[in-house]
Amino acid sequence: MWRVLLILMLMVVPIGAQAQQNSWWEDGCDARAVALIEPTEGQFDYGAACAAYRTCDPNGEGDFRCQMIAFNTLLEQCPAGDAICPKTAMLYAAAILAFDMPFGESIDWIPPQSIRDGVPVALAAFQAGDYGQAIEAYQMTPFVVESGETMMPFSRGVVYEMLGESQAALGEYASVFQVEFEHPLAWYARAQLYGSLGRTDEASFDAESLAIFTGDMPELAGLVDDLKAQYPLDTNKVQDWLMYPVESTSFGVGGTFFADHTLEAGRPVQVGFYVDLDAILVIGVSRLLGGGSDDDYRWVQLLNGADDGRYRLDYPSYWDNFGSLILTIEDEHLSGSESISYFEGAAAFEFVLVPASFPDPRLSLEDHRLCAGSVRSRVTVGSFVETPWHGGDPIPLYGVAGGGEIGGSPALTVIGGPECIGSVTWWEARDTIGNTGWFPENEGNQYTVNPLAEEPTQANTCPLMPRLTEGGTGRVIVGLGANNMRSQPSANSALVAAIPEGEVFTVEFGPTCAEGIHWWQVTYGGLAGWTAEGDINTYWVEPNG
Repeated sequence: MWRVLLILMLMVVPIGAQAQQNSWWEDGCDARAVALIEPTEGQFDYGAACAAYRTCDPNGEGDFRCQMIAFNTLLEQCPAGDAICPKTAMLYAAAILAFDMPFGESIDWIPPQSIRDGVPVALAAFQAGDYGQAIEAYQMTPFVVESGETMMPFSRGVVYEMLGESQAALGEYASVFQVEFEHPLAWYARAQLYGSLGRTDEASFDAESLAIFTGDMPELAGLVDDLKAQYPLDTNKVQDWLMYPVESTSFGVGGTFFADHTLEAGRPVQVGFYVDLDAILVIGVSRLLGGGSDDDYRWVQLLNGADDGRYRLDYPSYWDNFGSLILTIEDEHLSGSESISYFEGAAAFEFVLVPASFPDPRLSLEDHRLCAGSVRSRVTVGSFVETPWHGGDPIPLYGVAGGGEIGGSPALTVIGGPECIGSVTWWEARDTIGNTGWFPENEGNQYTVNPLAEEPTQANTCPLMPRLTEGGTGRVIVGLGANNMRSQPSANSALVAAIPEGEVFTVEFGPTCAEGIHWWQVTYGGLAGWTAEGDINTYWVEPNG
């Protein structure tokens, strides 16, 4: 029995010991980081800050809002009237994420030696009042936007403030926002710096950003309320407006897709015109940055006037992501667009802003809505349309509007309609080989087709270059399986036969472009039918000889 107990005791390893055995570092609350920082902590209980951080972020994902909770824990340890202690608390809060891998986790992440050496030295020097040495220690890790590291420039900004170098501090904070737009600790620090410089409007922008970003965190309510009370928005400059969404676009390797948002209700925002700063403050506009529903976050945007009269805010550019929000003043309203680009794709959102007392500015667009509750139509009889999918799903064709599917084509010519069934706009169309049917222009508020500039032909609807020739012979490529022969140039038509790998057939007529594929009329084994040459980038057959 005692042997079993001994084995069980050996199997139970304390959590701290497990962390020590890992080759990778989680963050500044990793036992190895704590061992480096605790000797410098002076009046602070760094372990208590880590406990608060871990409670908020148990999986160690590197949460900036949880970092604010840790900062608040440190701030509460500062004596009243001590002006240096809050700055020190910022640096210890920064240390929690200084040892973290930017934008994710990795089982082989180890902080650079410059951070492992520099952060403890900087903290100790700052505590001793040697701000010059603290700057040198924090400068051991240079700022590189692509690395996604924000804690070193943030920490340098705090130290530069203590050195009285305000412009250098603002430059460091700008570097932080160049990497990460959602940085509450930097909002807090910069608000305090703006306030000390008498730039209270700008201080109120950062205070409002912090309030909106952490609005659902009761642990920070006191901290945030104090900052907002210290730097309130100038209500004389802020008015109640409404944002009316118009259209959204997304595109990438899958295709290009549009949606009509003109039936959505306007959403309340606040707009402040700061003529002295050549800036517009907009609260409640940003749609794409949150990555979720419109209600996830309400944002504050500071837009600096551009030379062309537009107000623009560029979002951080890191890895493969970047974006911008642009507002243009037009008479009594603002037209806006927000866009973000990411790996292999992008998205955009168009909207209009008007004072709350104004009517819906989108009423002038109603003439384009041919069916009640449907999208604003982008086609008419005589228009050409194509599938939004890149080399993928064809536009489905139906025997009658709202009826059963009879086929499909990557491009169509509109020959009749519209017909309204519920909130769907239906059109009659003809494909490239003369088949006719009906297609729905929308599915909800999403468009199912995109306008095509020219009449669909074999050349502009089938991307794969044909290699077979009429009167010649072809061969099924070995290794890809048999190639089907069908009664019509469509994958949905009846199967006539299967031509085995390596077998030769005679090409009688073609090609015919349908469903994004070149089809050839061929004969094999005494049978006639249609066979496909390949898909968007792969040939299934080849010329014989």
